[in-house]
Amino acid sequence: MLEGRPRLRPDVKLVHPEGTDQFFAFRVDGGERYELNEVAYEMLRRIDGIRDLSTVTAEIEAEFEQGDNVRSDLEALVRQLVDEGLAELSQDSSTTAGGQDA
Repeated sequence: MLEGRPRLRPDVKLVHPEGTDQFFAFRVDGGERYELNEVAYEMLRRIDGIRDLSTVTAEIEAEFEQGDNVRSDLEALVRQLVDEGLAELSQDSSTTAGGQDA
């Protein structure tokens, strides 16, 4: 089981063009664009280095009324992002004050 507090690297930006149902992750320095579905976009929006995977899982399950596969899907997504250099996974158990979305 994957543990920690994942976060996107600073050069990765999430984009949801207003008035559309399109969702992207965009790598600023390289120009790569990754098309996402809404659930993956919301997962990525929440991996801010403050929330741990259990917290993100609970939020996604509640918002999308999803069940069994959320944790495994989130872990697979985080592993892929870390492998591709788009995210980092902190094992630090300390928290940053606030916990608010940027």
